[in-house]
Amino acid sequence: MSHACEFCGNEIEGNFIKYKGMYFHRFDGDECFKNWLYEQTDGKCEYGTTVNGEEYEIEPSWTEDYLNTLGLSKKDF
Repeated sequence: MSHACEFCGNEIEGNFIKYKGMYFHRFDGDECFKNWLYEQTDGKCEYGTTVNGEEYEIEPSWTEDYLNTLGLSKKDF
């Protein structure tokens, strides 16, 4: 029996996650399932970091690795 991924719609060949009767691919860090879950949120997600006990809002792409490519660190905020 074949199943289509609930998120991307492609046929699943290999490992899958089954959640409430829906099927999702199991590759690339379970990206299809994570993306589907993210789309199910009913409010705005806020991204942040804590540096020395202070909380700062950041853009989702502002990971430590990304900041390092700019010669920065989360400590710079």
